[in-house]
Amino acid sequence: MSTESSLLQGNQSKNELYRSASSNKDKPWWKTTFFVREPILFGTWDGVYTSCLLNIFGVVIFLRAGWVVGNAGLGLTLLMVFLSLLPVYISVSSAIGICERSQLREGGVYSLISHVLGQRTGTAVGLVYCIGQACSCSLYVSGIAESISNLAHIENPWAERGLGCGFLSLLLGISPLSLA
Repeated sequence: MSTESSLLQGNQSKNELYRSASSNKDKPWWKTTFFVREPILFGTWDGVYTSCLLNIFGVVIFLRAGWVVGNAGLGLTLLMVFLSLLPVYISVSSAIGICERSQLREGGVYSLISHVLGQRTGTAVGLVYCIGQACSCSLYVSGIAESISNLAHIENPWAERGLGCGFLSLLLGISPLSLA
């Protein structure tokens, strides 16, 4: 019993060490919760699946949905959306399975892919992923520029491109802050 109680006390002292380190009040400003008393922890559904689907159903589908329905009809539009979401659904489901069954490390998606598929295949897939993220960023920037020019009743396409360049410059200025 004495060995068991000493182990229990040792575990409690280790937990107290972590508890005192986690209760540090000197947090960076971006980790401050303003109106929330306790941190919100997102699970597989809230944090991974819905955020991926919201990203997929993003600006590109909503800005062009009327044009596609007008040209192809409602049935073919729904078929196109279903056929384009099917491989995405399969890959997101497999990514969720990989995240649940392996230990996540620093490095994001590339680290996870190279851990599962190996370094060579992970590098190739990571390069394609990086190019895809760059393309999606350009689509999102052009989408917000088009939306704002429509709201402001600006008919000049060069003004729309200027807004897009401005938003892209803003994103370029924000991105180094996330690395710090």
